[in-house]
Amino acid sequence: EDEEVADQEEGRDESDSRGRDYIATAGTDNTMTGLEQAQEEMNRAVEELERARANLPKELEPEALRETVRGAAIDADDMSDEFLEQLEALEDDGASGGGGGPAAGGAAESEGESDESRERSEEVEVDEVNAESFGMKFLANEKERVGRAKAELLSSAQSGDEDGVRRAIRRGAPVNAADPNMVGWTALHYAAEVGSLDTVRTLLSLGANASAESHFQTTPLHTAAQHENDDIVEELIANGSSVHARNDAGYTPLLMAAGRTKVTVMRMLHRAGARLDDATYCGNTALHLAATNGHEHMVAGVLGMGVPVDARNGEGCTALHHAALMDRHVAVQRLVESGADPSVQNSEGQTPLHCAAGQGRLQSLEVLVAQGLSRDVLFVADEANRTALELARIAGEGLCASL
Repeated sequence: EDEEVADQEEGRDESDSRGRDYIATAGTDNTMTGLEQAQEEMNRAVEELERARANLPKELEPEALRETVRGAAIDADDMSDEFLEQLEALEDDGASGGGGGPAAGGAAESEGESDESRERSEEVEVDEVNAESFGMKFLANEKERVGRAKAELLSSAQSGDEDGVRRAIRRGAPVNAADPNMVGWTALHYAAEVGSLDTVRTLLSLGANASAESHFQTTPLHTAAQHENDDIVEELIANGSSVHARNDAGYTPLLMAAGRTKVTVMRMLHRAGARLDDATYCGNTALHLAATNGHEHMVAGVLGMGVPVDARNGEGCTALHHAALMDRHVAVQRLVESGADPSVQNSEGQTPLHCAAGQGRLQSLEVLVAQGLSRDVLFVADEANRTALELARIAGEGLCASL
């Protein structure tokens, strides 16, 4: 009986020892799995770093960023060595813990291995967190840094600061970055607006897109033409900016210029291939726009370039309708002298005389009447069966006496 009891106790000891060995080995396997996952996270972080670096133009990549990326790669290599050392240590411990031996010695050995495994697991958890957050933290810092450089670029372009533009681009600002607070303008839009030729040339030399579009499809050439910066218009055209580009209202750069005061800008665009018969999506030609703003020399310049004097827009209005409506009496005089027809009716049946009388435009009304208009023109009725005289009576202002 004593021998049987001894055999049973010895069997239990061996079973307990095997159980502890299994638990210790399982713990090691789980720890190794955690390390492998951390290693994968670390590898992904390094890939993210390399992609971030690849997105920056190499000729403009700041030296500080190069050093940071190199440091990140070195840290990643060191981390890899540390992982390998920990794995080798765990494998060695697992191998030594698998052998047989006396029951009491096996139990003590397994308990020691479990303590070491727990300590290593705690260390590995720290490494896992570092590996997972390292790349994201770096990318967040990069995003903030590039954001500051971008703001500096746009601000410098707005003020015509060529040196500031160069500095911002060296710091990583994308040369074609769009300003979300200004309908998507790029630095080139800003430089074209303020008339800084040196800044425009610097941006173009660094790769700025001469045909970049804002949220409303406005290009830098539209902006330069609108602000009458003829030297920048010439520079942008030389660098491939399209004279045929339209914004979301259908304006070409030439149509932008037509509403301003510099005939030279419009002629420059025309020589570069811009069409004189282009119109906005509402049908307004360069002559409509010039007449609306009332600049006599622009009206004369557009007429001299061959734009039809009685071209109609989408509402059937001629340039004379627009000039009379806005009381641009000098433009009215120029248009009439150039052969504009005062009897043309728009889609509402109104002549330029109706437009002037209905809005109380006394000076334009007097210019039109002075042309010796026939009774047919004076008493033609619009779609609402109203004559110019009736509209003048409603408007008052002594208009009836003029008629």
